[in-house]
Amino acid sequence: MPAHKRRRRKRLPQPNILLAWCALTLYCDFIFFLSSLETPPLGIRLYFHTDKLAHGVEYAVLGVLLAWTFFITFRFRSWKALMTAAMVVGALIAVSDEWHQSYVPGRNARLGDLVADGVGLWAGMALWRRRRQNA
Repeated sequence: MPAHKRRRRKRLPQPNILLAWCALTLYCDFIFFLSSLETPPLGIRLYFHTDKLAHGVEYAVLGVLLAWTFFITFRFRSWKALMTAAMVVGALIAVSDEWHQSYVPGRNARLGDLVADGVGLWAGMALWRRRRQNA
C-alpha cells in the first residue's frame, strides 16, 4: 500500500511520566511521615472512628495517584489489569504503613485501618476511572 494511503495514527500528547512518579513517591513519603508521628495530626482521634475516615481519604488520594501513574507508565490493555495492579501495590503500601506504625511509640497497627485503607484505595481508583472514561 502506498505511503500516502496508509492511515496515520493520531498521536496522543505524551503525559509527563516523571511528574506522575514524583507525585506518587512524595505522597508515599507523606504517608510514611504521618505514620511516624506519635499522635495523629489535627486531633483525629477526638471522635469515634474518625481516624478510619482519615485513612479512607488518605488512601483514596493514593488510589488516584497509583491509577494515574500506572495508566500512563505501563499502558495496560484492560481496566481490570490496571486496577488489580494498582490495588496490589496500594495494599502493600498500606500493610507496610501499618507495620511501620507498630514500631512508633503511642501507635499500633489495626486491622480496621487496613480495611479503611483498602476501601479508600478502591474508591480513589474508581473515581479516577470514572473521570477518565467521561473525559
